[in-house]
Amino acid sequence: MIGRPVVLVLGAGASAEYGFPTGQELMVRMLNYLDPALQGTMKVDYLAVLNGAGFPLKRIITFRNALAEARVGSVDAFIAKQTRFRRVGRAAVAASLIPYEDESSLRRPPNKPSWFELLFRVMTQTRDPFEDNELSVITFNYDRSFEHMMFVALCNLYPGGLRGGRKRLKSVPIVHVHGTLGGYPPLNNGRGRPYDPTLNESIVKKAEKAIKIIPDDEDNDGPLEHDEDFEQAYELLYEAELIVLLGFGFHSLNVNRLALGEYTNPNARILATSKGFTEAAMQGFRENAGIRARFEHFDLTCTELLLRYGDLLAD
Repeated sequence: MIGRPVVLVLGAGASAEYGFPTGQELMVRMLNYLDPALQGTMKVDYLAVLNGAGFPLKRIITFRNALAEARVGSVDAFIAKQTRFRRVGRAAVAASLIPYEDESSLRRPPNKPSWFELLFRVMTQTRDPFEDNELSVITFNYDRSFEHMMFVALCNLYPGGLRGGRKRLKSVPIVHVHGTLGGYPPLNNGRGRPYDPTLNESIVKKAEKAIKIIPDDEDNDGPLEHDEDFEQAYELLYEAELIVLLGFGFHSLNVNRLALGEYTNPNARILATSKGFTEAAMQGFRENAGIRARFEHFDLTCTELLLRYGDLLAD
């Protein structure tokens, strides 16, 4: 059981271990999905789906061409600056990511657990009620993979069926600071969009409205105290004794908005995966975030970190 306040901060790398594209990968794939010359070569006609969702083809192509020429690292960064493309951009993101919400990609054999299975084992290894776990989750990802894996596991491990699973799932605060691909029904009184890769016009319309793109301006380059989701995130961070960043990208804007140096207890321990990042980059993050001695990073994937140090969650 996790018997002290622990916060997981999930970045794109956490979902990438389940087959989701990272920010750069999503941009490359979206450019292909929206390329008129490639239509007919893919299983889904993305242009037709977006057009059916209410976006004129000319508008979609204009967005796609501007994204291709902007030379940025992610779709989010582009839309944050080019707010005139906010709606069509959100719809394109939704259409590009929804097909990855495939339940079969989340399953792992017992002898090769993913980071989620390792976390869930820590939370359920004692006879204490599941609701006594003091875990909270802050995620920068749009997908609902974490809550879906948790819900399915809870429904199958404990008595009470769907009702019991919903009750236990709701005991784990999950904050999507950038929105989602639609409300997750077990957490939304049955409303929203199921975890399912089906893509059509009506689904894109619903998901587009749930995605949140924060404009890139001077008022949004630091802590977002006026934003309800970030405000809840700051409250969770302040109460935490241990903060674990899984698959976090360390983008300076997200680092500034997360404000770990400002909204965490001075005695809180902060761990992070840093696979693929240099020591200089991690030193820069440590200094920029204002956390210095409290921060430890590991050149490991999310699963590797939980394999080696998962017991720290239960300390």
